[in-house]
Amino acid sequence: MKNIISISPRKLVQILLVVIVLLTLASAVGSLLGQVTIDNYLLVEMRESWMRLFDPNGEANIIAWYSSSALLLCSFLLSMITLVKKEQDDYTRHWGALSLIFLYMSVDEAAVIHEMAVKPLRDLFDLGGFFYYGWIIPAGIVVLIVGLAYIKFLLHLPPRTRWLFVVAGIIFVGGAIGLESISGLLDYLYSQARMASDEIVIIFETIEEFLEMLGTAIFIYALLDYASSHLQKVSFHIGNQQ
Repeated sequence: MKNIISISPRKLVQILLVVIVLLTLASAVGSLLGQVTIDNYLLVEMRESWMRLFDPNGEANIIAWYSSSALLLCSFLLSMITLVKKEQDDYTRHWGALSLIFLYMSVDEAAVIHEMAVKPLRDLFDLGGFFYYGWIIPAGIVVLIVGLAYIKFLLHLPPRTRWLFVVAGIIFVGGAIGLESISGLLDYLYSQARMASDEIVIIFETIEEFLEMLGTAIFIYALLDYASSHLQKVSFHIGNQQ
């Protein structure tokens, strides 16, 4: 007797996209609430709680938990592909290394490790402008090195998977480093009293987090699509079999 619930890659990514949109809207609502004057103590506490839970640049909240979980799912899928392809081609180590990279990214998202480097780098090199958030410098170097090291790996992939990987990477890195550098510039100008408020910074941080979550969702779809189409030994399902 079988009792199986099967979720297709397309269906899963649709669910993830709905979740991402809802989280982004919740973050936008929090930003709007922050501009409203409230005198009632209970309502103020409720507003502060909402803003903390859905702060796109916050720690230990729902958005951070979702992002960390999604990155961990990427690591899990990559590790499964690595095990299946262990004796199938010469790129097993690339799949395995990606699994470790996404595992670190998941831990970093939950523990906010990279932000610990911001102040030391800023003080050491007197950073400002686009490099006000100093962690993007070593992160950019790592992305460049990994990108160069994975060119042959990408070329050996099926065209559909290759382009999904590239699109996911561009969207994720564009948000994580590209928009982060712009947020850093705006935050720097704000800290120098050259801006009236930090509202624009919050907008860019919200878009940045949206792009990171979107890029991760596309990558999850790419991994599931690749596994279901090219790995005969893999069957992704949840259920009981008797």
